[in-house]
Amino acid sequence: DVLVEFSQVPGRSRMVSEDDAFALYCFSRRISQTRRAIVNSQVVVVGASECGISAIEQLLCSSDVEFTSVTLIAPGGITVGGAGSTYSSQDISKIGLEAQVSMIDAEMIGLDREAQVVYLSTGVSISYEILVLTAGLQDQALKRITRSAEIDAPVVTLEELVSELEPSFAATLSSCIVYGATLEAYQAMEVLTARGCMLDAITHVLPPEGHVGPSFVVPVLAKKIELDLPDTEIMTLVKVESAAEGSAVSATFTYMSADTMENVMATRSTQLLVMADAKDVDISLFE
Repeated sequence: DVLVEFSQVPGRSRMVSEDDAFALYCFSRRISQTRRAIVNSQVVVVGASECGISAIEQLLCSSDVEFTSVTLIAPGGITVGGAGSTYSSQDISKIGLEAQVSMIDAEMIGLDREAQVVYLSTGVSISYEILVLTAGLQDQALKRITRSAEIDAPVVTLEELVSELEPSFAATLSSCIVYGATLEAYQAMEVLTARGCMLDAITHVLPPEGHVGPSFVVPVLAKKIELDLPDTEIMTLVKVESAAEGSAVSATFTYMSADTMENVMATRSTQLLVMADAKDVDISLFE
């Protein structure tokens, strides 16, 4: 039969878009006959940074050695990706981590080098024979200050804010402090307002040494496009503890007095403290 008029019809099979994550594994006779040295040593990789993913990729893709026991400690899971990232979601899928690596969603809080034991935030301890520390850059502001041993009040990072902030809770906030002079600090403020927090309830505190870069450029750009930003103060965070109210946090800052030119301490009680300071290496992991 010959069609008088050609018309488009649905394809016989669905075309997979380029954005879909995929992984194609091939097992040939040549591969089955290739002998690799078996290494049963317990390998523990701390941190799912790009460095950590790269280390695991080298372990799993070695043509000479097969590592049978690899554990990845990744709080929050694998979050690499983005325009400036080496690994995309497709790349992660191709490595096949779920089939060859034991993943633990926890944070490393202690390390006993003599006993070769890693202590996790879940209360679990893991023994290791080979330890790879690839925690990447983290917000170290809380580790540089004095704080209570246990803080029940909400002190969160940007990642925790994005994943855990409920609109019902954000709408009830009457005071919130975002600490840091990074783009992440402005992202945290955007998350807060997008989920119902009033703009006048947010205070942006900049450390003195960070009053450059994004904290200088963003307000200028915001003014040009007539975008309102929260009130800004320049102070250094020195202490964090639970407030007397129980559900709030008490944050102590120091700042330079314009009258006496001396450091003055100021304590603020807030319902939520968001840490978004410049990221750095966690020195305690290597001590």
